[in-house]
Amino acid sequence: MPTASELERGSYFIYNGEPVRVLRKEVIVVGTHSHSKLKFYSKSHKNLSNKYAFYLLRTDNYCSIDFVREYIYRD
Repeated sequence: MPTASELERGSYFIYNGEPVRVLRKEVIVVGTHSHSKLKFYSKSHKNLSNKYAFYLLRTDNYCSIDFVREYIYRD
């Protein structure tokens, strides 16, 4: 399984049972011994008004998905 440090902007993964897209990734230093975490800002694919901000450790595993975005062109 891929780790959280491999997630990049624009990639999709499963969070709380729904596909989300990473909008932004930040490195956050927590505590006195510099234990770093990753803070992700993401948007739900199903409901575009749902936005999430959450923390993951660099070594946390996640369920990655290959997502194909379709564009509909109208004449």
